Amino acid sequence: MSNQIISNAQVYFNPILLGCYDFTVYRFVSRFIWGCKNEILLQRYRQFVQTKHLEVGVGTGYLIEKSIKGYQKENMRLTLMDLSVACLDKASKRLEKFNPSKIRHNILEAPIKKGQQEEEKQFNSIGINYVLHCVNGDFKEKGIAFGNLKKLLNENGVLFGSTVIANKQSLIVAKLFIRVLNVIGLFNNNNDKVNDLEVALNTHFKFVKVQVVSSVVMFVASDCEV
Repeated sequence: MSNQIISNAQVYFNPILLGCYDFTVYRFVSRFIWGCKNEILLQRYRQFVQTKHLEVGVGTGYLIEKSIKGYQKENMRLTLMDLSVACLDKASKRLEKFNPSKIRHNILEAPIKKGQQEEEKQFNSIGINYVLHCVNGDFKEKGIAFGNLKKLLNENGVLFGSTVIANKQSLIVAKLFIRVLNVIGLFNNNNDKVNDLEVALNTHFKFVKVQVVSSVVMFVASDCEV
C-alpha cells in the first residue's frame, strides 16, 4: 500500500473517538441529522449480505455485526477492509466469532492484494457504507473505488452502500453539519452529487439502483439484475 492519502478524516478514526462512534453516528446523527434510521440500513444489509462478504470502511463493525449475528461461523467468510488500523482492530474484535480476515488498503488504488495473491472475484457481496463522503475528491475521482472493488466480486456479486450528500431532501441542520464537517476535514463531499454517483456506478456495473432518504443516498450495483 502506498502512502497516498485517501481521506483527511483518518485522524478522527482513533480508539478514543471510536468508543462513542456507534452512539454518535447511528443512534443520533444518522437518525436526527441525516434523517435515516438504523433499521433502514440494517434492512439493506440483511437483504444483500451473503456468506462470502467484504466489509469496506468498517468503522466499529456495527452494521455488519448487527446483521449477521445469527449466522453460524462455519457458514460465513468475512473480510474487513479499511485504511485505519484502529477501525480494523475494533471491528475484528467485535466480530471475532467469525474470525475475519483484515486488509489495510486504500480503495482508490489497485490491485488489492492479500499476501502475494490478488483478491480477485472472491466475494459474493461487498458493503461500503458511510465511507465515500469521507474520501477525497468528487465522484470522478472517488468513483475509481467502484472499479477496484468490482474486481473482487464474483460474476453474480452485489456491491451495496450508502453515503451522505446534501440535496433537496436534506434538513437545514444537515446542510449546516455537512459544511462544518468539510471544514474540519472529517467529510469531503461538498462537490458530491447524486447524479454523479449514479454515473460513477453505471461506469462499472450493468444494473444500478439509487435511493435517497433525506441526506443519505443508498445504492446497490451488480452485473446481474437486482
